[in-house]
Amino acid sequence: MFYLKIVLWVSVGIVAALILIIGVVAYRFYRELKTPNPDYIINFIKEHAAKGNVALSIHYNSQNLVSINESVPLPLASTVKIIIAIEYAQQAAEGKIDPNQMVSLKELDKFYIPRTDGGGHQAWLAQLQKEQEIDSVPLYKVAKAMIAYSSNANTDYLINILGLENINDTLKQLELLHHNEIYPLTNILYIP
Repeated sequence: MFYLKIVLWVSVGIVAALILIIGVVAYRFYRELKTPNPDYIINFIKEHAAKGNVALSIHYNSQNLVSINESVPLPLASTVKIIIAIEYAQQAAEGKIDPNQMVSLKELDKFYIPRTDGGGHQAWLAQLQKEQEIDSVPLYKVAKAMIAYSSNANTDYLINILGLENINDTLKQLELLHHNEIYPLTNILYIP
């Protein structure tokens, strides 16, 4: 009986020690994941620069400090939405479009393809419907959601409204000469 108690206590002690060790390791791992690591970007660039799938150019006071693959064309993904937003702002300022023009959510749905924007469009719609059921929004909210929620449906809608030629002219005005022409983001998926 005495030996059984010793074995039981030793077993409990071993289990407690293992739990403590696992807990400490898990805590340190979690803390390391949550701690910002400024070297992450530098290490990422070092690892991927030779492959040509990362680029970096840093200029300060007209001095070129860093240039890595600066002439390699890379897909910009959703950053292309900034160019569309600039064209939207120009057309709104010139009175070519009315930012307060109401846009039907059903019309926007025609441009929506599920799982093409990380849930951005659906998140925006959920936020809109949070307070009350609505069926249309002003054009400026469509543009705002394109940027804030990265909605591809809103982006393609705005491309349709603003005109591809106008948007691509904005590239030239901004002297983004190495940028490919912009085209709709998601409706090309219907071709196959």
